[in-house]
Amino acid sequence: AAEKKAEEERLAAAEKDRFAAEEAARHAHFPAAGNSPLSGNSPTGGGAYQPPASGFGFMNNSGPPVVNGGNSPMFAEPTEDHLATFQAQARQALEERDAEVDKQHKEVREKAAATLAKMHEARKKEISDRKTKNADAETSTKAKNDALFSTGEVWDRVASLVNLQDNSDKKMARMRAILLRMQTQ
Repeated sequence: AAEKKAEEERLAAAEKDRFAAEEAARHAHFPAAGNSPLSGNSPTGGGAYQPPASGFGFMNNSGPPVVNGGNSPMFAEPTEDHLATFQAQARQALEERDAEVDKQHKEVREKAAATLAKMHEARKKEISDRKTKNADAETSTKAKNDALFSTGEVWDRVASLVNLQDNSDKKMARMRAILLRMQTQ
């Protein structure tokens, strides 16, 4: 905030200095006090403003500033040859940049395609493994249930479906006790 305020103060001071310089330049063309064209004491009379014969310093039509005796390459007019050369160089630079970008995009696409193929392969393998594991679990569960329900008492079958060893759940304690009692009867 202090830097911003200092910058604002610096800009305000620069504007004030510029205004003072313009004001001084404006008054430099008037004669001494008392003989101002606006005072009525002027030979042109009546307060009519007459610009100086040489014109204002900032309005003289002398053309652009002359640097190095007018031999400066900074103000030289561009020729068709220079323009064509510049356009050819710019076109070549753009084509090289476009080729580089296309090459990078192609590399990225190839990497993405390889990664995607690898991911699909891993997913197919995972799905097939899961199917095999589920089929094996279903076969073993069906074999257990067939063996259990082909023989034995009804309460033995029911008790085999419940874990009677787990005593961590207090809510199931009463049901567990009933199942054990019924299993032994």
